[in-house]
Amino acid sequence: MRRAAALLCLGLLLTGCGEETEVRVVTRVFADGGLQRTLRLDSRDPSRDEPYPADWLSTGPGWILADREAWDTVETAPTSLHAQGYFAAGEKVPPLLGHRDSEGERADRSDVRVAREDLVLLDRFLYEETVGDPYGAPELSTSIDALLARVAARLHEELVRQFGPDVVTAPARSAVTGKSREVLLDVLTALRETEPSGKRAQRAARLQEVHARHGLPLTSEDPQAALEADEQALMDRVAAEVVRANPRLDAAALTAFVSGEDGVLSRILEEPALQPDVDAVQRALLGAYGLMARTRFTFRVALPGHVLHTDGTVDGEEVVFRFDQDDLSAKDVVLRAESVELNTDALVRLGARRDLDTEALLRLTDLLTRPDLAEPLRAGLTRAVQAGKLSLLWQGLVGENVQAAGAEIAELLDPTTHPWPAP
Repeated sequence: MRRAAALLCLGLLLTGCGEETEVRVVTRVFADGGLQRTLRLDSRDPSRDEPYPADWLSTGPGWILADREAWDTVETAPTSLHAQGYFAAGEKVPPLLGHRDSEGERADRSDVRVAREDLVLLDRFLYEETVGDPYGAPELSTSIDALLARVAARLHEELVRQFGPDVVTAPARSAVTGKSREVLLDVLTALRETEPSGKRAQRAARLQEVHARHGLPLTSEDPQAALEADEQALMDRVAAEVVRANPRLDAAALTAFVSGEDGVLSRILEEPALQPDVDAVQRALLGAYGLMARTRFTFRVALPGHVLHTDGTVDGEEVVFRFDQDDLSAKDVVLRAESVELNTDALVRLGARRDLDTEALLRLTDLLTRPDLAEPLRAGLTRAVQAGKLSLLWQGLVGENVQAAGAEIAELLDPTTHPWPAP
């Protein structure tokens, strides 16, 4: 069992091969919800003196374009790739990058969503993009499930072989695939998410929290030592289930067989037949980015209109997001931005002011998207725009809150209340 723990933690101590990669992505969202996208990847090995072969990107650091056919144009060189493409509103936006290794090719986890909402006086755009290591939380969970299912099956076989066909194994098998699975998943997730250097300081607290939740002592902050101790504790719990289910058998003999030194659970995990399953857990724990050298990402997103909210940094007309391979190896990176673009035609018909500042835009957007206000306010504004009279906004507004919101919108839009700036 300790060898399995050592293998799982080995990757947390390794570093990449020395390549340095810069990934730059520019996305421009159009008013109809379509988007134009440009990807540029440049990679180098600073320690390399000889020329790069034509396929170095895919055979060296293992970079590939995840879906080459989805792009309008693709240009490749030994150390770079450049792709451009237009994706219509509602069209699936492909993952950007993939990874090639001895197991084959696997694309990064990716999801791009653009939502456009008509608020009568303005259009609201919501942009959300998820970028993730292809080996993330789902892969870690399923690989642990596969490994422990095989361990449970082998434990049943060994118990029957040693103690006869009447030995009860169901509770022990449930302990392996149930509670042990929960503990192992939580511990490995905590280790993975606190592996980046910027988050290493959080590791002790995360491990303390996980161990307290599962009633286990934290014997060490060293990943390998902690995992070895946890595995021994879990083996002891499995042995206790075997003893509880078989009161007629000798408890000491059962315990020694299951979880003692060189017990059957340790030997099962040493079996060559299970090593592919152990390797799969390690691969999911490390991820495609876990062993890679320095990789920096810069995403720029240009949305129509004025940016109201974002997790990134506003830079002129664009929102900029920066992260690196440590962020991706820990968990998915989510990029979010929200903007609004004024409906100039509607405002002109109303005779309303159009020099709305950020505060006014935020307030208008809030009022026109609140679940209890949105429908009546939008209906009132639609009537007012059609008639070209802002005063019609109040017609049909029922309820104190709705009427107060309508009055606030009218005040925000009234050029006599807020005079136009002097030329």
